[in-house]
Amino acid sequence: MAYFKIWKDSNGHYRLTLKGGNHETIFTTEGYTTKSGALNAKQVVTSTSALTQVVDSTVNSYSR
Repeated sequence: MAYFKIWKDSNGHYRLTLKGGNHETIFTTEGYTTKSGALNAKQVVTSTSALTQVVDSTVNSYSR
């Protein structure tokens, strides 16, 4: 099962990492100066719905 890990980087900033069920990193956020900032990022991620648009910048109108 996937999980979030909150940790401090070498600059003392809080970061949030999403780990997959196999414990591999899916993504890591930017650094936040407060733990509450990292927890807010978690709220934003978990509140995102399946209806959220994905913008694929690797595809352009000329590649059709």
